[in-house]
Amino acid sequence: MQEQSRDLFPLLYFGPFGYYYKLGKATSPCFCTSERFSKQTLRNRCDLYGANGKLTLSIPVNRPFGNKTRVDEVLLSSATPWQAIHWKTIKSAYGRTPYFEHYGPKIEQLVLQEKTHLSDYLLTINKQIIEWLELPLPQLTDTIPGIVQQKELDHFIATGVYENSYGEYWQVFSEKLGFLPSLSILDILFHEGPQLLSRIHR
Repeated sequence: MQEQSRDLFPLLYFGPFGYYYKLGKATSPCFCTSERFSKQTLRNRCDLYGANGKLTLSIPVNRPFGNKTRVDEVLLSSATPWQAIHWKTIKSAYGRTPYFEHYGPKIEQLVLQEKTHLSDYLLTINKQIIEWLELPLPQLTDTIPGIVQQKELDHFIATGVYENSYGEYWQVFSEKLGFLPSLSILDILFHEGPQLLSRIHR
């Protein structure tokens, strides 16, 4: 990986533990919003643990310039009440977890926030998660990545965020369906609460 692209991080929608772990270990992390938006990535999707197993929340978006649309140009779609649906799903999945009452109200605000652009929406979410995890806030860069860097960012989303596993922990539905790894940070946050700080800073 090139030196100049080593600390570039894409903005993710409640990304997995490994995403924040890598972010915390980076020397000079930067959030990149100027890369090309790729469909069906964690930029606008996250995985949760529901009563019937893993489920995926997906933010519907509009790309004004088609395949050439940059992340900071992507617009949030208002065609469906997806925010209300996402919050209802999160509440249903984690309403019985130990730390839902502690984090739930703020997560609700984050999910229901009024924004027009995906990057602004994700930046607000990640600022709060980073504050809870007691990590330094990355700088925001609008430098347009080259082709190599774009591929690295896409590869990071596809594989890199899972390299540092949190390890097993108790999940509400694990007795019925078993442990599910590599879910959104929300799963660990609602189950483990402040205990995850010891692992994010190890």
